[in-house]
Amino acid sequence: MSAATITHLAAARRVKTTVRQDATTPGVWRVEAVDYSASGTAQIAVFVGGDAETRAREYALWKYRLT
Repeated sequence: MSAATITHLAAARRVKTTVRQDATTPGVWRVEAVDYSASGTAQIAVFVGGDAETRAREYALWKYRLT
């Protein structure tokens, strides 16, 4: 599955969130979020093992309330 990029606008907060497989390590999935309303602050969560992609997507939905 390809990377998903979502820009979330809520309460004057602009966060660009990307869920993608790590470029150098197959099977490792990353959730990358950049909060442009907080000087470009970035957060990265890494998921490995069984169902890593599913868990990464579920985390992104929960953490950043993406719909």
